[in-house]
Amino acid sequence: MWKSTNRAAPLLWHLVHHGLVLQTVISAGMFRILGENTRDVPAADIIAVLRRLPPDMGVLDKGQARDWASYTPGVLTHVNDLITAAYVADPAAVLAVRDELPENLQVAIDFVRRRAGESIPSDSSVTILRHLVAHHLERGLAGNWDCPWIEGGQLVEWRLQSTKDVEQLAARFGSSWAEEALAWILPRVKRFRERSGEISRNGLAGLRLATLSDVIYLFGDGYWDPSSVFAVLDARSDAPAALFAAANKLAEEGTAPFKITTPQVKPEKPAPATSDDEDDDDDDEYGGDGDGDDYDEFDGYGGDDDDGGGEEDDSIEDASGDDERVKSLATILTVVGIERAHAAGQAIPAEMDARIDLDRVYESETVLVARLRGAMKILGPARTHAIVRATLAKEFWYGKAAAFLDVHFDPALVEEAIGRLAASQYAPEAGLLGYATPALVPYLARAQQQATAPDFKARFGEAILYILARASAAGETWDPALDEHVQLDQIQFNYGGSKVDPVLAFLDKLPLERWAKIVTANRERCAGEPDRLVKVLRPDAPPELWTWSSGQ
Repeated sequence: MWKSTNRAAPLLWHLVHHGLVLQTVISAGMFRILGENTRDVPAADIIAVLRRLPPDMGVLDKGQARDWASYTPGVLTHVNDLITAAYVADPAAVLAVRDELPENLQVAIDFVRRRAGESIPSDSSVTILRHLVAHHLERGLAGNWDCPWIEGGQLVEWRLQSTKDVEQLAARFGSSWAEEALAWILPRVKRFRERSGEISRNGLAGLRLATLSDVIYLFGDGYWDPSSVFAVLDARSDAPAALFAAANKLAEEGTAPFKITTPQVKPEKPAPATSDDEDDDDDDEYGGDGDGDDYDEFDGYGGDDDDGGGEEDDSIEDASGDDERVKSLATILTVVGIERAHAAGQAIPAEMDARIDLDRVYESETVLVARLRGAMKILGPARTHAIVRATLAKEFWYGKAAAFLDVHFDPALVEEAIGRLAASQYAPEAGLLGYATPALVPYLARAQQQATAPDFKARFGEAILYILARASAAGETWDPALDEHVQLDQIQFNYGGSKVDPVLAFLDKLPLERWAKIVTANRERCAGEPDRLVKVLRPDAPPELWTWSSGQ
């Protein structure tokens, strides 16, 4: 019916009223239709639907329904909509049928009752709180889900648009969100490392309570992004000395000293499909996303499932201090320590300079580069230049120094560094050079003129565009004489996005006279690709530029 018309809901409710559907419950999508269309539906009809539900709706759609959002164990949000509608229509009827239903539905009814301000059994409160924590940390509940309060028998709109909203909802069921979040995270080190960005963001309250040692081990040598590590450390109040000590120990001994001893939870394996399931190949067009996620969100923090869900996972191997991810983590700890020591007026031990490793700095890691540049400014010229020179002396990673050449600007160091880059067999990374200030532009322009390889010329010219674009976005100004080095043929239009938009934005912000001079100077340079000039044209361009462009 749903595939034939989008007005199937009234007919479906009519069939529910007469007991002609849900004799065999296999489709989660059925409850989506019912839950989204409850206006004027009698509470008795909704309760009839509740009586037909399986104890755990995760089995629906061949088990794929487990990937759908839920506020309570084994009950989809669409069923929460049904219970909410029935409760508003006839609270006494819902309460009267509660004890006849499976445990998961009893808890789901308590979830609605508590949102109406009623007292519910403490066991239900604990179950709901833990489920909200687990589901939000694992998958995220801040997806604009509708979860209204009930006040005076009326619905009051409430949507889960942020972690703060989810925490406010959970506060109805207990005050230990942070403790429960940490209790969920610690037994899932592998899962955290696989999805550290999402889990650390959603479970930040719990990570504030963790020891620094636990935080370090959770990230470890996993697939984390520097911005996620910074966000967690920034939310904590670890002392500079503790951060420095941890960075040194991490670099010297690896992750082993920080190992989390909490027994680890293994993901539950999905139940194999039954023969009935295998015969049903087209039961629902809304049957989940089919991503095959094996995680069991109902395991109650690794308790006592018969499948061995609480067994320790011995497959986590400790990484040495030479591991690149471990060295990067030590660098981040050091940067945060430097920032906090400086803010507190404390001395920064000279030995910490060795912890600043630039090998794994990439153009895309804007937060890491910005924080490193800030830390180097704090360290002063001598220490900063020593770090840059140490990087330039490396056989393979010397190019990473490009993002820091202008910190405590020293012409001799800049000449030395650009000479090192120009003498390489590999073209410099324009994106890294692009983090510098406009003071570097004349040096790059000279290096470009002296270069003979086309790719070297191109990368130096491209870097100049990024430098000026970043300065423009920050509201900085520069000597208009540098405009002569703007080369429109080096705009990487084929890359798009972050490679192009900032450059076009900086050109648009220039005074008209300077912009027109740049475009005019680039006519010959772009003669083979005149559409480049068309792409940078502004509405206020002089008529002669419009005429020339259209004539091409």
